[in-house]
Amino acid sequence: MAKKAKKIKTRKGFRLQAVNPDAAGMDVSSAEMQVCVPLDRDADYNRKFGAFTEDLEDICLWLQSCKIRTVAMESTGIYWVPLFVKLQSFGIEVCLVNAKSTSNFVEEKTDETDAESLMLMCSYGLLKASYQVNNHAKEIRNLLTSTLPRL
Repeated sequence: MAKKAKKIKTRKGFRLQAVNPDAAGMDVSSAEMQVCVPLDRDADYNRKFGAFTEDLEDICLWLQSCKIRTVAMESTGIYWVPLFVKLQSFGIEVCLVNAKSTSNFVEEKTDETDAESLMLMCSYGLLKASYQVNNHAKEIRNLLTSTLPRL
């Protein structure tokens, strides 16, 4: 479960505290995945990957090497589903958010800025995740629906 934003009182007022420092952001499309991790995790912190199975595996391995625990991604279309499942199988928490709730945060809309803004908003706990069942529940549901008679 994604952590919520926390305010810290300082002499000059309040400021936000990073509650998910091990967060990454992803902009997902049919052909490519743009992934952004914090600056201190890798020299090439905002990378573009393909959308094939081996690319999804590469994303998960790179995120693990960067010590990422939480990933924020937008739920546009159905292209996020295979990556969502793969990330969960690697033990990475996924914060799936509605694209409409994040659209007003960047001036120049590119894949790179989308991924970076998702990473920043997730690290400060400013995103509300959409409900998604875990992989085990999906497997049980698929098993049950494949064995039940159709009416």
